[in-house]
Amino acid sequence: MERRLDGRPLWTRRQLVRAAAGVTGATGVTAFLGTGCAVGGTPPPQRPAELTGTFEFFVQNFPPTIAIHEQGIAGFKEVAPNAKLTLSAVPFGEMAAKAVSTVAAGAGTDGVHTYSDFWRGVDASSVFLPLTPQLMSRKDAENIAAPTLLDSMWSKKKEVYLLPQAVGVNSSHYQYNAQLLDAAGIDPKRLTTLDSIVEASVKLVQRDAQDVTRAGLLPTEGTTCIFNWILDQGGKFYDEKTNKWTWQTAEAERAFQWLLDLYDRHRVAWRTAPSGTTNAMGQGRAAAQLVGPYSISGLWISHPDVKLLDQPLPAFVAGKQPNYYLNGFSGMALSAVLKPDDMRAKIGAAYYKYVYTADSRIRAQANEYSGAILNYNVYSDPRFKQTKFAPVRQDFVDKVIKRTVIMNPAAAPGPAPQWTKVLNGELGIKAALAELQQVHQTAEDEALRGRQ
Repeated sequence: MERRLDGRPLWTRRQLVRAAAGVTGATGVTAFLGTGCAVGGTPPPQRPAELTGTFEFFVQNFPPTIAIHEQGIAGFKEVAPNAKLTLSAVPFGEMAAKAVSTVAAGAGTDGVHTYSDFWRGVDASSVFLPLTPQLMSRKDAENIAAPTLLDSMWSKKKEVYLLPQAVGVNSSHYQYNAQLLDAAGIDPKRLTTLDSIVEASVKLVQRDAQDVTRAGLLPTEGTTCIFNWILDQGGKFYDEKTNKWTWQTAEAERAFQWLLDLYDRHRVAWRTAPSGTTNAMGQGRAAAQLVGPYSISGLWISHPDVKLLDQPLPAFVAGKQPNYYLNGFSGMALSAVLKPDDMRAKIGAAYYKYVYTADSRIRAQANEYSGAILNYNVYSDPRFKQTKFAPVRQDFVDKVIKRTVIMNPAAAPGPAPQWTKVLNGELGIKAALAELQQVHQTAEDEALRGRQ
């Protein structure tokens, strides 16, 4: 069954309080880097000062992520002065290939920033070193991140391979240019239904004859909205018990149609961006977009003079609670080229614990990243109110994280190719859903055969 990140069943209130106490109750970093007996049968870790050697790792070339780890390396140097960490940045589209090529070559980067959904249908142990039980206990890992997320990367070896760090929660937010909405007399607080968002978009759009010159609303991550809106209507697209995809439903048709109407019926979005468009929101060429809360992390840096804000999207069905589907999340892993007793693995595990749990590092993440940080206690810490994105992240746990749904299909090709065909007039919606059904179930069955 699908699982929410709100304690039903991922977190109960007791689990959340216990996890938060385990993290924020630590003074400095010794509670997790270790000075005494380890938890859950794991051998006692070495003290930070005893870690001598190198650790090379890469992260996505996303400025907030780079900044978080640059600061993390500087802080870790103070507690582990004999460990030398080297960071490199890799484009999103090359992250998985780099992890695989390192293992194939038998040498290369030691640590890997990756996304859980990159590895559907792949045994995680073929690419990554297990973090449990040698490098940390299961209980240690649960004190760092949401317990159920620890099993989101499949392997025949039932161990933890990825420490969840953050998730963009794609398509969960209505991001808007506050100046443009204000000029049009639109109060974003009153945009509490999708109908009201469409009405606002019609007011905000600008056209030159038939061409949209300023979009009223861009469905930038609209294909993720499709998942959310099927769930909002009480439908389903995947059954974890039977491993069956179900795309040919009335709920999916309505979700596709809503997106298509933005282009053809309401005419508030463009199929081709105007010449010279490099960042529609930053340039003021779009008044709003459907995107994840992570987005303003970069926009506030690249376009500081443009007042860009966001708020959670309402449900597809007015008056209902929205669902925000997670295709995957990002986290840190160790390459399978390492062995558990390798000093590089020990340094990597110690650094991951540090950057995930030290109070200063958690606050740094909140100042750099506007998406969902999977160290949930950060949002309950009183100091969060002094962080950069606090003004737009009020009640973020209740309004966004608790409404997030995650599933673990063996394969998930996604609806983007079929949606593109619909948008280009190559397929009708029913034909696109039929193709989606065939593509997804075929991929699922093939991935399941590979697990046998």
